[in-house]
Amino acid sequence: MQKKAPKIDPSLVADFPLFLDMEKEAIADILEKGTAKHYKKGDHFFDQFEPATHFFLMLDGYLEVSKTTEDGSQVIMRHFGVGEIFGVAPAIAQKHYPATSRALVDCV
Repeated sequence: MQKKAPKIDPSLVADFPLFLDMEKEAIADILEKGTAKHYKKGDHFFDQFEPATHFFLMLDGYLEVSKTTEDGSQVIMRHFGVGEIFGVAPAIAQKHYPATSRALVDCV
């Protein structure tokens, strides 16, 4: 039997800028649709060109997003930390992730 991923406690995100002006019930409704997942240092949240199926909210940790160019060079595009949303490709109707994200520390 597969273990069910834990739900996210609204108190963990109440002070994140995205949720500051929202009612507790609205936050709980949004979080009900998500799950908390642990990524170890070095794990990828998603890879460049992979189908875009989810977007992410960093509860704890730090990651980098990088892109491999046509000539094979790797370019670091951005870093994300606690309280930030990333991997929003599916939310903006992109079918694939345009870059790769990698945990720089253990993340949730």
